[in-house]
Amino acid sequence: MTQTASSRTGLRSFRAAARFASVAALFAGVIFFFASHGSISRASDKELSAKDRADVLEDVWRNVRDRYYDPAFHGINWDDVGNRYRPQVENVKSDAEFYALVNRMTGELHDAHTRFNTPEQWENRDKDIGVTIGFSATERDWPQVMQTART
Repeated sequence: MTQTASSRTGLRSFRAAARFASVAALFAGVIFFFASHGSISRASDKELSAKDRADVLEDVWRNVRDRYYDPAFHGINWDDVGNRYRPQVENVKSDAEFYALVNRMTGELHDAHTRFNTPEQWENRDKDIGVTIGFSATERDWPQVMQTART
């Protein structure tokens, strides 16, 4: 059976909306976590404890598991990902190293729309808004990523 162009466009729109909803849910979960843990106020105030780091990683992992738009996780075994990253939390020496670990974990989904923002990134998000020429490139620990323009 052949799909019409309008049904493919509708499916793409649905997938984009589902992706946006899953990313928003992930961010909401992280914000809720930080808001509900009174001892964690700002990234610049103090380093997270080992328990806080384990709790944040578990919360992010659980939010992806429960709210990600693709129940097959792009073919990734999400339970295995959690089992591989949980022990690594014990070895991180700073919040920056921990946040990089969480980003690597969510990066295993190979989804350009799913990412983890640190509390400092949330605090600075208004400073990052600006005018571009149609795209922006951001250097990360992995190859550069091109992001689509805001229209």
